[in-house]
Amino acid sequence: MHEMELDEKLRTFWELESIGIKQEENSFLETFKETITFTNQIYEVGLPWKEGQDPLPDNRSLGQ
Repeated sequence: MHEMELDEKLRTFWELESIGIKQEENSFLETFKETITFTNQIYEVGLPWKEGQDPLPDNRSLGQ
């Protein structure tokens, strides 16, 4: 196998591996752009929560 063929196969592999990451980064960037505000000389932006996730459990019962 030629070195260029190997380089191309590796590049294709990493592009396929990073598809999910790239899509997630793009959605976070879009959310950031949609929610950023500038009020009283302060920038504010919402946190990038994933939709449809189960809520985290609390530990309030352990403190009693």
